[in-house]
Amino acid sequence: MPRKSLTPFFFAIIAVFPLVAALHSFPRLFISSSPVTGALSKEFNFYGEYGLYIKQHENEIEVNWITQKEDSGYLQIFGEGALLGDYSTNKSRSHSVRFDPQGLKQCELRYGGRENSEDRNTTTLYLNGKRKRSPATFNQVDSIFVVGDVHGKFEELTQLLRNANLIDSGRRWIGGRGHLVLLGDLFDRGPDVTRVLWFLYGLEAQARQQGGFVHIVLGNHEIMTFVNDLRYVSEKESLIAALHRTAYAKMFDIRESLLGRWLASKPGIIKINNVLFAHGGVVPNYTSYSIQAFNDSLFSYMHEPVFARLLDDPIDTTRFSRALQRNRLDFFFSPISPFWFRGYVLSDTLGKHLDAVLKRYGAQLHVIAHTPVETIKTFYNGKLIATNLQNAPTEMLLLVKRHKRLKHDLSGKVSEL
Repeated sequence: MPRKSLTPFFFAIIAVFPLVAALHSFPRLFISSSPVTGALSKEFNFYGEYGLYIKQHENEIEVNWITQKEDSGYLQIFGEGALLGDYSTNKSRSHSVRFDPQGLKQCELRYGGRENSEDRNTTTLYLNGKRKRSPATFNQVDSIFVVGDVHGKFEELTQLLRNANLIDSGRRWIGGRGHLVLLGDLFDRGPDVTRVLWFLYGLEAQARQQGGFVHIVLGNHEIMTFVNDLRYVSEKESLIAALHRTAYAKMFDIRESLLGRWLASKPGIIKINNVLFAHGGVVPNYTSYSIQAFNDSLFSYMHEPVFARLLDDPIDTTRFSRALQRNRLDFFFSPISPFWFRGYVLSDTLGKHLDAVLKRYGAQLHVIAHTPVETIKTFYNGKLIATNLQNAPTEMLLLVKRHKRLKHDLSGKVSEL
């Protein structure tokens, strides 16, 4: 049976939601540890990048980590192969050290528990001041790997990438000049969101060193976390914030959190070769934007003071106008926005709208996520591919030059789409 037409609904929504167009030493500045209250599930991993939280202040970096068990913590900082700082914290589960990076652009952190020889972790930080925005248009790319919603499923994500020979057994990039696209919704539901983010943060830098690229396209759950809509945060992720004695959204604050600032540099729409990518899908209402203009607006709006207060009801009208709040809510939360739209998958009557979008951006294919499907599949005579799986992320799309389309699953099986 044909799917139900959503055309009347589509136009009704359009009417309701208008489109809105040199370092020698590190002084120890602050060191602390805090006790843990309550029992923690033995099933959860908190150590290393599973629970790492880093804040960037104006003149210092604050490193917060969790040890496998109650232990005295250690943090060593290396730059250009030299040990630049060595710190200890009191016995606890959660630990914190602040240090002055003094202009260092990159450093390696080695951290964990002093007594537990198995609690040894390494993370590289890229401290380039004001983070460079991610580009959004690429040409002459031979291989494009695409993963839909991840939702904190670290093991599944890394298994997919390993099967596709994009990472090695140490989870480091070996994909050469290939491009990996993650279509948003890294956050929520699953237990290992923080680990996923640190993994991709490092993988992005490794890929660029080989001429490849890791693209992160923002989805609705990234936006939700930024504005403190935490309905879908997992118990484990909430415990990380509790251990650090902070609010969960603060761990990804786009002005202070290292991961938050990194994510806020990411686009909402990208184009690679003749393929247009967005989390939910682009509809004709948004074609007055160029890809660059949409991403510029996204970046600008996320850095407005009102952004963190978007969901306040009522809004503080001594600081923000209701009209501005409504305008920004429309941009970020309209059901036809590129972050939320589901119509292309739920209906088979929007072919003309899809054609108009593809023509506007000089594309032949639109790849989306957001709306769940049982398996990666095509719609509209192959002009659209949906990649968000009901059991995410258990398959990955591969687009090879000359229009070859493949999908990889967790078992390593490769099949044509």
